[in-house]
Amino acid sequence: MESRERTILIVAGEASGDTYGAALTEKILSMAPRSRVVAVGGERMERAGAELIEHYSSVSVVGLTEVVSHLPQVFSLLGRIKNLLRSGEVDAVTLIDFPDFNFIVGSHASRLGIPVLYYIPPQMWAWREGRARKLKRIAREVVVPFPFEVDFYRERGVEARYFGHPLMEVIDYSRWEGKKGQAAGSETVVGLLPGSRSSEVERHLPLLLDAATELEKKGEFRFVIPVPSEKLLPLVREMAGSRENLEVVLKGEPGEFPPMDVAVAASGTATLELALLGIPTVVIYTVSTLTYIIGKMLVRLRNIALPNIILGEEIFPELIQRAATPETICCRVAEFVEDEEKKERVRKGSRRLRDLLSGEGPSEGTARLLLEMFV
Repeated sequence: MESRERTILIVAGEASGDTYGAALTEKILSMAPRSRVVAVGGERMERAGAELIEHYSSVSVVGLTEVVSHLPQVFSLLGRIKNLLRSGEVDAVTLIDFPDFNFIVGSHASRLGIPVLYYIPPQMWAWREGRARKLKRIAREVVVPFPFEVDFYRERGVEARYFGHPLMEVIDYSRWEGKKGQAAGSETVVGLLPGSRSSEVERHLPLLLDAATELEKKGEFRFVIPVPSEKLLPLVREMAGSRENLEVVLKGEPGEFPPMDVAVAASGTATLELALLGIPTVVIYTVSTLTYIIGKMLVRLRNIALPNIILGEEIFPELIQRAATPETICCRVAEFVEDEEKKERVRKGSRRLRDLLSGEGPSEGTARLLLEMFV
């Protein structure tokens, strides 16, 4: 679209953002080959052609008390980004979710007159709705992943676009269909997904391993931990230890899970991936007591798992905070293994989700909007 080189900064704060940022980077560089993409992201964005200024894992944390120990890294990266923006090198900024950090980046960019596109804004319809006013001030364009969000943002003065959910264009369903039979046999294969941040792994993996021990008392089970980032592999392997029936693997692209019959997953984008593939999943999540108390006061939704929220029904059981115990996780997994009706409900929900989230192509639509900012 442009003959001269343009520099675009993309900031993503977790594994899902790295995935969406990678697909967006590929589209930008194919549509405008002279463009340059610099990013806070991960391995996928780097492979797609982005120049990483920092890996997202260094600043990606959840919860008020968890953030405190990471403040030096957060402030250091913010300082480097501000210096980059002030240098005049950046022509446009794309923010992918990660709101507490990205709102600061977006505010600074907009004050400098640099156009900002927010790709996958925070779920304000779930909590902290007042942030829509700030989003309106900092973002020239907003691209949302769910169709119902368009009206939500437009009612609050934010011009939002919807091109479909980015997972729909990166999941290879045929590859998963070919894997389904590989998990068949006398053993039930259970996927353990503690989360994409180191703080989530440290909180959730001991709980999931204890649940695995409980399951072993009930029958023949094998376990696999798909790790979303190479950076997390050493931590997961150290915490998992050596168990004959447990394997730690590096997860591939979205939807490229190892064969599994059922999963136990921390709430997040992974649960949407699992739902789109029709994998029965028990959703868990725990945070510090202070974070949980404050969150309960702010969150307006009954469910926390994205598939349940989008469908308006609980196809995946949710075990939050004290409800997430090894015994209850074990019971919910056993129910999926034994109850065909529950599995069929997941399959039907999966088909509905695919229909609801299909669109014309979010990466191409977003790249087009971004490059039009230069005109």
